[in-house]
Amino acid sequence: MIRCRDVYRVAGDYLEHDLSLWQRWRINAHLRVCAACRNYLEQLRNTVAFLHRRPLDPPAPDYEDRLMANLTAAERAGVNGKKP
Repeated sequence: MIRCRDVYRVAGDYLEHDLSLWQRWRINAHLRVCAACRNYLEQLRNTVAFLHRRPLDPPAPDYEDRLMANLTAAERAGVNGKKP
């Protein structure tokens, strides 16, 4: 019998129909008895659908510079538990 961790491991392939017929059959059998995995796959489907509806804007040209400056300032301030 297939286990939840097996479903989680191949969930993306399952949703993309990139599994063999036998693998899909085994997962479908598991889904008939496992509400947690059904919910997980539904959440994953919803997430993928949302991301397809709302493409991300490219970051601002100075994003990397600002990020690195913030990380350096945080490190100097000892925010991450490091001493200056």
